[in-house]
Amino acid sequence: MTAGGTKQESLLGGRYILADTIAAGGMATVHVGRLRGEGGFGRTVAIKRLHPQFVHDPEFVEMFLDEARLVARIRHPNVVPTLDVVAAENELFLVMELILGESLAKLLRLARKSSSLVPLPITSGILTGALYGLHAAHEARDEHGEPLGLVHRDVTPHNILVGTDGAPRLIDFGVAKSFGQMHMTREGQIKGKIAYMSPEQIRSSGVDRRSDVYAAGVVLWETLTGRKLFQSEDDVSSVVMALDGVKVKPSALNPALPSGLDDVVMKALASDPAERFATAKEMALALEQVAPCASPHAIGAWVEELARVEVEKRQQVIAQLERSDAFEPAPRLSTISPLRRPSTPPPPDPPAPPAPEPPPQALAASVEHLAPPIASPEAVPGEESQMSALGITSEPQPGRTPPARRWLPLALVAALGALLLVGWFNRTPGEAGAASTAASSAPSAPPAIAPPPVTASTSAAPPEAAPPATASASASAASPAASAAPRKPPKNSDNNCANPYKKGPDGILRIKPGCL
Repeated sequence: MTAGGTKQESLLGGRYILADTIAAGGMATVHVGRLRGEGGFGRTVAIKRLHPQFVHDPEFVEMFLDEARLVARIRHPNVVPTLDVVAAENELFLVMELILGESLAKLLRLARKSSSLVPLPITSGILTGALYGLHAAHEARDEHGEPLGLVHRDVTPHNILVGTDGAPRLIDFGVAKSFGQMHMTREGQIKGKIAYMSPEQIRSSGVDRRSDVYAAGVVLWETLTGRKLFQSEDDVSSVVMALDGVKVKPSALNPALPSGLDDVVMKALASDPAERFATAKEMALALEQVAPCASPHAIGAWVEELARVEVEKRQQVIAQLERSDAFEPAPRLSTISPLRRPSTPPPPDPPAPPAPEPPPQALAASVEHLAPPIASPEAVPGEESQMSALGITSEPQPGRTPPARRWLPLALVAALGALLLVGWFNRTPGEAGAASTAASSAPSAPPAIAPPPVTASTSAAPPEAAPPATASASASAASPAASAAPRKPPKNSDNNCANPYKKGPDGILRIKPGCL
């Protein structure tokens, strides 16, 4: 399909979209691509696509996958990260972060066309960043914390990407070699660009990180002078010149360079690995001392100015790709199902059980004055003001009675009734007659005054004692009434009530009429 004049190719059911070609190599082609996820997620990426003729070659496939495994173990801002590896539909893809910028090789060609050299601070900034990324690759470790012993073996201007953000990044670990990689180079087989190979790499002898330091020295020499270090028409002449050693210093072609810079370059290009910098980081620190680095802002501005046409074209391709992706229907999340309303309403909550009815107020009032008053929290001094400040009131809630005050009257009434019943049934006939005689012979006592009825408001507080004057007046008023009542004489002359029972004609004991 096309969008705005840019041809696009959909892969894996639309999950990946390939657009403009960034770079083409012997093994793969790098495209501007789009990663589309579920829920409308999208990200513009760089997709490295292995050429079809190499897909069925186990050696190239393993080399391609080795690159993904190795780069996944490198975590550094000066190394382009790998995001995904896709092997499907007879295709093999390497998904990487997209960097808006150009390779150092393309920037050097543009500089030669304009008959200009790369400013020294820009050169120092680009090579220093690449060396730090190279050191991070050399120090990479596996999942068990063991060193990978990784060697890039292809450090060239083509594999140093300089972004418009001013950050140089190392790319393309396709021919990298490590101790534990699955693909191993055949004996005597040379991989990489001969013009940037170290003498020991050309001889196919053992290589280590110092071989990458040599290649970085070649890149630095060419960036400072604007020329090729080994200018020859064939690879054989380049091999002979590399084995013979570098003789020309950069300052011989660029007199504006400081003298100390020659020492850094020639030490990195030493034929004997033991005479080179031991690590890429050591070389970066030496380069920073003799040639201060430009800021990332200055490097990014230089890239935008020198490669304006290429950068603007790439921006247009990215904008068209993102615009076309915005009109595509976003995949729905398969793990989320639409919400469904229930077909039947949920059953209502069961009704709450009715609260027990409080005891009658009269019963509570008649017994409550027998129990001591219960202290309430409201009577504690100092609590009322604090509770009022917190918005808590001390008024009782209607319809609710404390449990202690609710069941205490019933318990007292039940106990009193039980005692009266037990006493009544246990009484003998003789005791009943004696009690009646004692009651008749005892002086009359004033009748007990029933307590006044207590209302609901009275039950909430303890009863108060009646005034003495009122009590004496009531007693004096009751005494004449009691003395004026005449005693009722017995109905018959039989006053022998020692035995109040008399057997009748039918043989049944009955109480004598005079003893009633």
